[in-house]
Amino acid sequence: MKTIDILKFMGEHGIRYTEKELPSVLDYVSYMIANDRVIEIESERGIEAVIFLSVCDDFDTFYKKPSWIYKPHDPHGKIVYVEKMVATEWNRELRSQFKDFLVNRYPNADRAIWHRWAKWGDRKAITFKGRIKQNV
Repeated sequence: MKTIDILKFMGEHGIRYTEKELPSVLDYVSYMIANDRVIEIESERGIEAVIFLSVCDDFDTFYKKPSWIYKPHDPHGKIVYVEKMVATEWNRELRSQFKDFLVNRYPNADRAIWHRWAKWGDRKAITFKGRIKQNV
């Protein structure tokens, strides 16, 4: 997995970077790859999803940080916080692969939380060992 491939995929699916923030974007993606905190889900069509995650016991420190700032995490935490997710679509198969990865990689975690962007504000989504719950 290479930084440029991830950034290209993200750009092709709507993520935009300003010239000013590009150094931070490159550093963030490189650090996340180096610390094994990026999930790349592929199919015969190529990359289907790229997910950046952190493991913690309190996700507020990751939710409230600036978008392209890298922060260390606790791989033994109870919460997987999805910092960023870009996908061609978020179908049942991708969700299943994501869940299987989390169950195997982070056995101490009991849930995954992310904030789904919407024009009217972020919507918190919770999933993992149960069903997805939104607006919790």
